[in-house]
Amino acid sequence: MKILHIIDSEGLYGAEIIIISLITELKRMGVQTSILNLRPCPENAPTIAKESRKHGLNFYIIPLRAGLDLRGAFKLLHYALCHDFDIIHSHGYKSNVLLGGIPKCIRKLPIVTTLHGYTNTDKKLSKMGLYEWLDRRVLSRMDAVVLVSPRMLSHPKLKTIKNVNYQVIENGIIIQPSTETADEPPPPEISDFSRDGFIIGSVGRLSQEKGHAYLIDAFQRIAPKIPEAKLLILGEGSLRQLFETKINEAGLQNRVLMPGYLENASRFMKFFDVFVLPSLTEGLPVTLLEAIRADKPVVATKVGSMTDFVKHGRNGLQVEPADMDALADAVEQIYHDKNLREPNEKTNADLLKQYSSERMASDYLRLYQRILQKQAL
Repeated sequence: MKILHIIDSEGLYGAEIIIISLITELKRMGVQTSILNLRPCPENAPTIAKESRKHGLNFYIIPLRAGLDLRGAFKLLHYALCHDFDIIHSHGYKSNVLLGGIPKCIRKLPIVTTLHGYTNTDKKLSKMGLYEWLDRRVLSRMDAVVLVSPRMLSHPKLKTIKNVNYQVIENGIIIQPSTETADEPPPPEISDFSRDGFIIGSVGRLSQEKGHAYLIDAFQRIAPKIPEAKLLILGEGSLRQLFETKINEAGLQNRVLMPGYLENASRFMKFFDVFVLPSLTEGLPVTLLEAIRADKPVVATKVGSMTDFVKHGRNGLQVEPADMDALADAVEQIYHDKNLREPNEKTNADLLKQYSSERMASDYLRLYQRILQKQAL
């Protein structure tokens, strides 16, 4: 069995980490897999390429023009057919729209897509909103649409689409993380910032749906109550300037650090005293799995599968989304409660076993086999 995974990426974010974990496990199971990236190759190879090759995975690039490169759709299909792939596994709007627009009678190959989460929460017309709209128009043409959380089945944007073969396969993570980057010295600004104090950590894009605006508001309430508290947010995005202005106006610039995007952000979990995930929408984010793997107490909003994963009062606390007061209360509760700050190793170990990359890969393998059996009939 040969599977071609297609993604449009230049970084190493949650979806990319899940894809690499999946393909690594599939490779161990004897499945031949390759990753095809749609981004033009910059002077330095994209991070996902470095990470893929570090795991011994096949990684190739077919650069497409920006936007919807319709000719590029046939370039992708030609590549898959010429290299005798059995299934195309698409990850993301671009490859979904391009390949989903080709009639099945022409493309011949079955297509599976994984929806790692609809991220657009802005109701105004936007480029992201247009891509999501186009994406939903082609989902019924896919042989299977994988959702990473059963709660996504009730997503209002997905409930209205008819004749879609939805399958739920929750994300998984490699239980024992790679030690190759664990011992790398952290950037001095992070090690100096985290040397003392109570570190409130978060990882994610600086964009609306990740909810960091509410976390920053919550920190303004926490700061005078917990003088040793500091806020460390790892990630980059369009809202950086807005956040920096808010932090400076509150006079907290010496207690908040946003160092931007950093490769293998999970290696910085060791600096956190509590991990906060204030998202407004999610499936099952890999950063949450990484925090549990690092035995960190978690404060997470009640969205997606996070409500199943965070065991309230055992390995963390759950709060309603878009509620800065609830975020502040939860962080303060963990600060004052030594029992909540202690790792709940049994709970975390049981969760990691349930959400392992091996289990995830086995579920995908069974899905691939069902699709190929159906095609052979």
